[in-house]
Amino acid sequence: MRFIIIRDEEDFMEIIDLDHIDHITIESRQAVNKKKKWIIIFWNLNGVPYELGKAFRLKPEAYDYLWGLLDSEYINIENALDSAEIKNKRR
Repeated sequence: MRFIIIRDEEDFMEIIDLDHIDHITIESRQAVNKKKKWIIIFWNLNGVPYELGKAFRLKPEAYDYLWGLLDSEYINIENALDSAEIKNKRR
């Protein structure tokens, strides 16, 4: 079993079991204060999404760190990047 632990700028912590993740996507959403918020969505092997970001604000540099930790053996990085580009163009 392999886990990733992600902390945000306020030390809130999420633990994700990578053995059950198929791929990830990233979406941008407009927050209440009009700032753009990035949501990381982990998709499990059954196609069920788990959103990381509803109350979870990552520092921008944390995304680069997150990509570095993800192993394409467990997660399809290309899928995630393609999905992020497509979703961001729609907004």
